[in-house]
Amino acid sequence: MDRTQFFFCYNRKTVDELIEQGFHYITRARNLKSNAPFTMFYLDDRLKAYLAEKNNK
Repeated sequence: MDRTQFFFCYNRKTVDELIEQGFHYITRARNLKSNAPFTMFYLDDRLKAYLAEKNNK
């Protein structure tokens, strides 16, 4: 596995929206360099399509 298989989300509003849409996250953690919190999702085809649709609005 590599980083391209995951979506690292640093925006809490987006995280809440993804969870509301039924996506499940793998973990919540903090970036070691910036100490910023993030939520990690598996970047499957469904999530890719959802993010593409969201970005086109």
